[in-house]
Amino acid sequence: MGKKLVMLPANEVDLTTVKYVPEKFQAPHLTGFWIKLFVKVMEAPLIGSLIAHHLKQKNGITEMVKNTVIPEVPMFIPEFPLQEPEPGVVCLEEEGKPEERVDLALKCLPHYDPSSRWSSDSGEPFQFRYWKIRDYGYAYRSKLTTPSMVAEHFISAMEVLYNKDPSVPLLISFDPKEVRRQAVASTQRFEEGIPVSILDGIFIAVKDDIDCYPHPSKGGTTWFHEVRQVKADAVSVTRLRNSGAILVGKTNMHEFGMGTTGNNPNYGTPRNPHNPKRYTGGSSSGPAAIVASGLCSAALGTDAGGSVRIPASLCGVVGLKTTFGRTDLTGSLWEAGTVTVIGPITATVEDAILVYAAILGSSPADRIALNPSLPCLPDLSSNESSNILGSLTLGKYTKWFNDVSSTDISDKCEDVLNQLFHLYGCKTTEIVIPELRELRTAHTVTFGSELLCSLNPDCEDGKGVRLTYDARTNLALFRSFAASDYVSAQRLRRRIMYYHMEVFKKVDVIVTPTTGMTAPEIPESALKVGETNIPVVACLMQFAVTANVLGLPAISIPIGYDKQGLPIGLQLIGRPWCEASILRLATAIDEISAEYRKKPIRDKNCHLALLVTVHVFLLTAAWNRAGYWKRQRSNNMGKKRVMLPANEVDMMAANYTPQLIQGPHLTGFWLKLFVMLAEAPIIGSMIMFLVRNKNRVTEMLKNTVIPEAPMFIPEFPPQESEPGVFCLEEDGRPEERVDLALQCLPDYKSGCIRIGDPSAPFRYWKIRDYAYAYRSKLTTPSQEKHFISAIKEFNNKNPLAPLLISYDPHEVRKQAAASTQRFEEGSELSILDGIFIAVKDDIDYYPYPSKGGTTWFHELREVKKDAVCVSRLRSCGAVLVGKTNMHELAMGTTGNNVNFGTTRNPHALDRYTGGSSSGSAAIVASGLCSAALGTDGGGSIRIPSSLCGVVGLKPTYGRTDMKGLLYHGGTVASLGPITATVEDAILVYAAILGSSPAERVSLKPALPCLPNLSSCESWFSLGSLRLGKYTEWFNDVFSTEISDKCEDILNQLSEKHGCKTIEIVIPELPEMRTAHIASIGTEALYELNPDLEDGKLARITYDSRINLALFRALTATDYIAAQCLRRRLMYYHMEIFKKVDIIVTPTTPMTAPIIPPTALTVGETNLRVSGNLMRFILAGNLLGFPAISVPVGCDKQGLPIGMQLIGRPWCEASILRLAAAIEETCAGPKKKPVQFYDILKGNQIARLPATNSYTCEFRRLQD
Repeated sequence: MGKKLVMLPANEVDLTTVKYVPEKFQAPHLTGFWIKLFVKVMEAPLIGSLIAHHLKQKNGITEMVKNTVIPEVPMFIPEFPLQEPEPGVVCLEEEGKPEERVDLALKCLPHYDPSSRWSSDSGEPFQFRYWKIRDYGYAYRSKLTTPSMVAEHFISAMEVLYNKDPSVPLLISFDPKEVRRQAVASTQRFEEGIPVSILDGIFIAVKDDIDCYPHPSKGGTTWFHEVRQVKADAVSVTRLRNSGAILVGKTNMHEFGMGTTGNNPNYGTPRNPHNPKRYTGGSSSGPAAIVASGLCSAALGTDAGGSVRIPASLCGVVGLKTTFGRTDLTGSLWEAGTVTVIGPITATVEDAILVYAAILGSSPADRIALNPSLPCLPDLSSNESSNILGSLTLGKYTKWFNDVSSTDISDKCEDVLNQLFHLYGCKTTEIVIPELRELRTAHTVTFGSELLCSLNPDCEDGKGVRLTYDARTNLALFRSFAASDYVSAQRLRRRIMYYHMEVFKKVDVIVTPTTGMTAPEIPESALKVGETNIPVVACLMQFAVTANVLGLPAISIPIGYDKQGLPIGLQLIGRPWCEASILRLATAIDEISAEYRKKPIRDKNCHLALLVTVHVFLLTAAWNRAGYWKRQRSNNMGKKRVMLPANEVDMMAANYTPQLIQGPHLTGFWLKLFVMLAEAPIIGSMIMFLVRNKNRVTEMLKNTVIPEAPMFIPEFPPQESEPGVFCLEEDGRPEERVDLALQCLPDYKSGCIRIGDPSAPFRYWKIRDYAYAYRSKLTTPSQEKHFISAIKEFNNKNPLAPLLISYDPHEVRKQAAASTQRFEEGSELSILDGIFIAVKDDIDYYPYPSKGGTTWFHELREVKKDAVCVSRLRSCGAVLVGKTNMHELAMGTTGNNVNFGTTRNPHALDRYTGGSSSGSAAIVASGLCSAALGTDGGGSIRIPSSLCGVVGLKPTYGRTDMKGLLYHGGTVASLGPITATVEDAILVYAAILGSSPAERVSLKPALPCLPNLSSCESWFSLGSLRLGKYTEWFNDVFSTEISDKCEDILNQLSEKHGCKTIEIVIPELPEMRTAHIASIGTEALYELNPDLEDGKLARITYDSRINLALFRALTATDYIAAQCLRRRLMYYHMEIFKKVDIIVTPTTPMTAPIIPPTALTVGETNLRVSGNLMRFILAGNLLGFPAISVPVGCDKQGLPIGMQLIGRPWCEASILRLAAAIEETCAGPKKKPVQFYDILKGNQIARLPATNSYTCEFRRLQD
């Protein structure tokens, strides 16, 4: 098994056996000449990759993301279970005005006593303290000063700091005129008695990665404003403006947020207010320093790895990181990230509450994806606040808590916990949090990949060399992350979320030090060149990244100082959406620690006033520096393509581009040679680069600026209810759902059963035909030995083209005998009892192995029980006959499989069935099974169904539970039935539907519904359906027979039922193909790691190895860019679904392709055929929509043609209703497949008389 580590599922981990492992990071500490040399080497093509590989191995990253089997499915964004309401809170309205929220927040605070703030018992007029926002508000309203007067003090302070030597900036973008303008407007509002809120006239700074018009957003670089123009405020900044705040400018930061020290050689490194030889921490270095300096009451920062909390802790102020999605990231440089939030840095907790109230409010996309609870604030004005505080239980992992560089830190934090207990009764409970090293790895890979994606293609467009050396070091490491590494990190994220949610069942808040050390020293050489010091960075982030990876709210509160006078912070991590609890506790800690707060160091010659006394020390500011503000915009933008936001694209003006896939068609010797070259280290990379370039993959994923945030799993807006439907209960028993589905079907007439009548037109036996025969005692499931005989006959005739690759006649007989006995006893389970159903080889069906079409996968993964869907079919009484053949590892659309033989098309034995569910489609089309289960990650149900002339249903993503499948962690695959008829698809779908518990949280599926086809109203509902057709796309087929046949169906639907067809336009279809390739390739490759690294690659067929070589070339940033495209495409389709109910296309643009003889023994790669077969189906996979393929006829060669219906999310009922109508439209004589077995024909069933409704009879028999 090599070095592979197989993790237990998180819910099976014994926490009593968990051992804490101190985190030790191995990496050089470099500055000066050595960091320059190291960067040159790291950026070199070959040696750089070797160094990155070495660093990842030394620090356990490779082991965790490549050589570990992680059983959990990925969690791409935090998925939060429902939380209990917090006691003693005031709920705010997200969609309300920010100033109204601030007013409510003000009412939550304790009573404000001016005398306690404006007098001193010590005899000094004003001993040191930070002025609170309410102090400014009182001074303005009492006319002790005005915003304009304070503005002049602020500007004077900036001028003094600017002229100091050395000049190191707090603000790197500052305009005194703009500050005065805002102050004058605020002063006028106070004079008129109409201040907007308590934040009116409050001075607030904004970090340089958050848009604040008219200032540029540079992200701490010297050039980023050249490629990204600021046209408006970020949402959070707009909310502050609406509250009356005075926004003073853009603060310094660690370049692109890629560090936790705050070092920035571009503009100068801010110094710690408590010791100018120490770092402030980062990346929000400027915001923390300007607040700690007393120059601003608050500042906005971003936090992707502690970047608000770390500098707040090191500078002795308060830093709040909200729950992921609680604040809107729109208008920040990192609005596409899944670990980043915007949060306030303030001098006190009460100020943090006020600013937080102003800026909170989820984005529209986050409201769909995250379903946030109402934001709440602690009601600190209530007498019950102390009692509520005492009821909070604090969780402390002692070994982790004490793993700090100095006992000063842990002792001070421990002292605060003791005081909380003595003063309020807060109990501290010992907890254990497993896999903290894995948590760090998950954060590194996730943050690095998402940051790099945000910077592409700018860093590839000649700008990378203008970054500082430490940033370039980080980017070189981030580039080495493969797309599968990113997926692996998201699996770790789900495990770690499970552990923390278990902890939060016992405690309300997790307490830790904020950082593992106090402010580190600044090496002199680092000021000019920068430095890389991974051990220090890791120590600063040691406790912070939990809240980022899992999206939990957290806050850092200053609690004292170490022996060197450097601030120490205590961190509180809360349950999802429970900011109120940590703010309540933080307020109490703030009160406990208030008397110990020290005045930061200041220059003796600098004593400037903002309000009454503000202490300004040896912290310097510089703006408009020569060389920084006057850089000319580069005229050479390379080949970068900048997309308009999707909501600004004129969809009807989009031009259709025929999708031509470029790639060689190879088989035999040439295929083997190509694989050998593609897998070679250097030439293989060149070949894959050429293939990617030829098909515009590089252009779309690396050289395009995509303004949308990524959408890692489909996010569906709420849909209107479908008319004329039966709603089913997901949590109910499968057999009860099937019974309800049966009631939805039209009356059954048994007179259509004619056995042995040569004049009868060909048709497939339906499930209700079998059921009628069983219940009428014309035959039994055990008497259906024709199935076993037919399989034996088939295998003798086609030894190299099997339908089933795992099959046991004894197992089939056993299930059939049990079903027969139930019929004899009158206790049949459902209409599916005794129905023969096959299972695709990537779905677990005990006791058969799941090989995924390979010869070896079952050696690594033992099947111990049925997949959820198989278990549901068993509960309904189905006879499961075995595992069907498939395209190896589902990496193809033809169905070719040289391991077991390539399944032939029942309509033409020299043609492919289509794939990857080749055996499932062929066994149904051959008449041997009424249904088969398939999986669909790229048309793998619909394509073979179309080519074989049967029905294939792909439900909405998440509608069926994927647990027990080889690819259960993917975001594009669904499980669905392949059947001979639409009504059979309805019955099997009813049995297998039901979302997994995780998907019910992340997707919030609507209730599953079925069309009520038994009602006369059904046809009226059908006539109201609006069908969307993109004509240019619809007609882009190899033969007009396909488009003509589908067009004829649309005309008949219009004539018979009044269905209207509306012309639509779908932009960016080539981008959809690219996004799908990057998504499915990355996710498939992850599922196979680390097995492929464990010697199994050589046992894979050649065509699969080519796909894997292409997938390995995908980087983590490619994967994230694909998810950004996914969001754009979702927007376009949702706009279309406002006008239509169903999108109609041919299922495939070609009928079944010919099988080259050499492909049977060696395989083949034919990207043009594979790409063309997938042309119409990708919206169902990438966007998660339900889709169905219905046979509508044959071409002149007798090959089936399928028509595809794509529905709105969760609206399977609509496409099933229309599919049933299409099937009825095509109800004339059908072409019998060349390879067909009638397993009822030998039972000597005579022509049966017509009866009443079979549904009623079956229900009577059940009763």
